[in-house]
Amino acid sequence: MQIIGDELIPYKPLVYITHESEICQNCLYRYDRDLIKISKQKGHEFSLICSDITQAIIANAVGAKYIICEQKDALAFSELANFYMFDAKIACVIDDESQLSKLANTKVDTAIYKKGIENGAF
Repeated sequence: MQIIGDELIPYKPLVYITHESEICQNCLYRYDRDLIKISKQKGHEFSLICSDITQAIIANAVGAKYIICEQKDALAFSELANFYMFDAKIACVIDDESQLSKLANTKVDTAIYKKGIENGAF
């Protein structure tokens, strides 16, 4: 499991954005077709917060680096990604390392600590 946001592990923080003017490398935003188009046009790496399977399928197809979901949906997203061999990594946001073992049971690829996200999406 990859871990983003732990001080012992080097990482590049994700930058949470909400508007087109904020689009940058390594940005993170809630699934938004317009922001996806702009990110792709600019050639930026981006990650998406997805609320359902349809969004996750499209997120992978458009090249999202991480597909972030709620922990309650993580196992379904992980199984889908495994079955279809997604290039995107399935991720969940957690508070700290005490949640890692529970998260491991969902088979997600990546755990993102809240402090690994700039501008606080969670």
